[in-house]
Amino acid sequence: MVIIAMLAFGLAVAYPRIRERAFEGRLTQAIANVNGVTTAASTFLEATGVLPAEIGGSVPAGHTMASPGHIVQWELWEVVVSPDIPDVADDRFMNENDLPLDSLTIRPVPTVHAIGGVSVHSPEPALLAGLLQRYGAGLSFIRDTTWTMVLPARSRPRPNSPN
Repeated sequence: MVIIAMLAFGLAVAYPRIRERAFEGRLTQAIANVNGVTTAASTFLEATGVLPAEIGGSVPAGHTMASPGHIVQWELWEVVVSPDIPDVADDRFMNENDLPLDSLTIRPVPTVHAIGGVSVHSPEPALLAGLLQRYGAGLSFIRDTTWTMVLPARSRPRPNSPN
């Protein structure tokens, strides 16, 4: 009975550390998967000026989009970027009598760009919190069982964009 009690005590002491190491391994794998996707997207953007619709063929060798405990997803969104509207009190938009011009000769035209994002779906809140801590709340957020990071780079304007 004493031997069984000592084994149980040893297991009780070692079990939290074993769980912690397993979690650290899952978090490290999730970070590696996110870095693989962001590296592939950045490389594609630098080479072509656009973000890829599909990321699968561009990820580094041996990279997986799914690992035990999480799934990584590449997402692409279009955003409209509106230039600043000039202040009509600006000297460039005043006539010779210091009155605002009736119509501006310069009309700002919005452009459409693509931005990318990486999402990690996991039922494990600690994994999502670890990703948020690693990448920061400035570019990433958690909603339900998904952590999402929006990449800061955006593509050049879409070809059929007004500008």
